[in-house]
Amino acid sequence: MGKIKKRAGFTLIEVIVAMGIFMIVVVALIVGYVTYYRYVTGLRIETVGQNLARLQLEDIENLPIGTLSNLVKGGEFPPNYPIDTDSNNAFYYSDEIDGSFEFSPIDKLLNDVDGSIPPELDKTKPEECVLPTTIDIVKNYESGIFKNYSIIIHKETYPHFTKEIKIEDLTPSQNNLLLKIFKIEVTIIWNWGGIRKSYTVTGERSFERT
Repeated sequence: MGKIKKRAGFTLIEVIVAMGIFMIVVVALIVGYVTYYRYVTGLRIETVGQNLARLQLEDIENLPIGTLSNLVKGGEFPPNYPIDTDSNNAFYYSDEIDGSFEFSPIDKLLNDVDGSIPPELDKTKPEECVLPTTIDIVKNYESGIFKNYSIIIHKETYPHFTKEIKIEDLTPSQNNLLLKIFKIEVTIIWNWGGIRKSYTVTGERSFERT
């Protein structure tokens, strides 16, 4: 009887099957990675939105009572609080506006009392600083004369953040500012994956919290 020769390799069918299994595994890994990446990115965007909402709420809570009273009566408080177009004198609504947030001025941190830049800071003027693309340092002028600097925190570049600000006078019949109570609601809005998402925070402001 002749000896049976041992097979020295794979058949074409076996190679095709192995390649098919390998490709299935690779595709599954890629899909898993993309899904995980989108999930993590979505969480990051949501965290930014939550932080912006809390930042905006904290800023409103630190405004003087008189400013809040003026806002609900149809006034404005530039640069972050545009004029209220609502006719209700006990309610302020900003409309859905750009999510940028401006702190103005910052000259107390960078400038002398007379508004000039101290010599030790002259080589590192704010507008020459290297900052993230979402932050700007701008000069403010009044009648063509430099006044101070502002720092502006812009919306992130990948989602387009917008915001809605609502301030309600809970004591409309009360004329004494010391007894006024205001309800504050801030909503940050963004789009992710074709879905409109938002995050809302609320608070109250009264003279006791000054």
